[in-house]
Amino acid sequence: MALVCHNCKKRAQRGNRVSHSKIRTHRKFMANLHVHWISVKGKKVRAKFCSNCLRALRKSEKPIISVQASSVSQI
Repeated sequence: MALVCHNCKKRAQRGNRVSHSKIRTHRKFMANLHVHWISVKGKKVRAKFCSNCLRALRKSEKPIISVQASSVSQI
């Protein structure tokens, strides 16, 4: 499964690790993703959400999720 949020499409970003002597080496800033079960067309499916989207999902009664049934892995 890809390391992408299924709602906002947040993914890893690239940057530099900077040492004390200012030597720059490449690194990745990974998204804070969590696996969550949701209902899509009456079926429960697993989807990965970032922390911000998961918080919005828990706070709202009717979450607005742009998840397509084909983009979510089914078990």
